[in-house]
Amino acid sequence: MIVFSFIVTPYQYYNYTQGLISLSELQLSAFFLSLASCSLLFFGWAATRTICYLYTTRECERVIVSHIDFWGRRRDIHLDTRDIVPINDIETPNKTILPMKRYSTDYTMYYSVQIAQILDRPRFNRVFTGIITQDKKTWW
Repeated sequence: MIVFSFIVTPYQYYNYTQGLISLSELQLSAFFLSLASCSLLFFGWAATRTICYLYTTRECERVIVSHIDFWGRRRDIHLDTRDIVPINDIETPNKTILPMKRYSTDYTMYYSVQIAQILDRPRFNRVFTGIITQDKKTWW
């Protein structure tokens, strides 16, 4: 969409200088193109920080974090469980969306415990030590 806006905007400006469209039409087309570009950038930025799936090995030594990159492709990040900051060490004012921080980088990703479904609760609590996973669902 951003490439499209870089292609269409000079064309619209050329039409304005030739007198084919008015100033308000030029401003309206520029507004819609910039709005579309900004919304694509925002949703791409938000998608890269949202965790889709969390997988662990049987021994809970490694965690695979699956998320969508900016272009919509699925990416997996393989992490050691010692690299994940426990939820008790992170201040979380919002309990619906929780941050997942790592010791090795400042990059923060986000996941939800209340909206998502936890299939193996003991292993999840073992990796994210101290998470309170009280849902309204009955698991066992």
